[in-house]
Amino acid sequence: MDMVTTELMGTNCGYIDFHTHILPEIDDGSASAGMSEIMLTSLKKQGVDSVVLTPHYYSDRESMDSFLKRREAAVSKIQPIAEKLKMQLYPACELYFTDYIFNYEDISDLCVNKGKYVLTEFPFSCTFSDGTIMKIERLMATLNVIPILAHIERYPPLLKNHSCRSELEEMGCLMQVNLGSFVKTGHMQRKAMIKGIKDGTIHIVGTDCHNNTTRPPQFSQGFQVICKKAGSQYADGLVENAKKILQCK
Repeated sequence: MDMVTTELMGTNCGYIDFHTHILPEIDDGSASAGMSEIMLTSLKKQGVDSVVLTPHYYSDRESMDSFLKRREAAVSKIQPIAEKLKMQLYPACELYFTDYIFNYEDISDLCVNKGKYVLTEFPFSCTFSDGTIMKIERLMATLNVIPILAHIERYPPLLKNHSCRSELEEMGCLMQVNLGSFVKTGHMQRKAMIKGIKDGTIHIVGTDCHNNTTRPPQFSQGFQVICKKAGSQYADGLVENAKKILQCK
């Protein structure tokens, strides 16, 4: 166990990676069960024992039934690996937001632990205009779900505009950031993310890992930055937020 992991284990235990592409051969993430095993083992060494599986789902390209069948097959390939490592897997998805999703009356199978929370992605060019806000409201009202907006550091209108985040939070939305962004981005973006964690408008973290080389599961480095810059109480708060979502609270 490296020094970073040891320091983290002293702050809390039972970490949850809430954004991963570890499922093999289902999207642009892991290419094989072998690669998935390497990724899961890496997370385990970093103190993570629960992994939310969030493969990309594009409702304008594939039916939900087809996606769920592919996801089930992919989960079956790595479930024995997770059991060997004593890790819990939670099937979910990263829902790319399009109007096609409104063709369904129930998308609970896409949600985390078949609850109400669904990790939701938008085009990187999204400005979160009034029109987008209205569509998010419609998603919540008609399909009875709570969006967790994925990797909000990629959307300047969300990261830099506190009032925009606050409006979405008042609607009931949650915000997720990628842990790698605390290590790789510049000072100003890191400062904005730490501020969001401390003011309660950033709620969830994840690695958004895709493989074991160019986008590996680096949980501990980013989490250590949060512990150092925000404080262990805020880092622990992120863990508690994730646990409540898994429990559908």
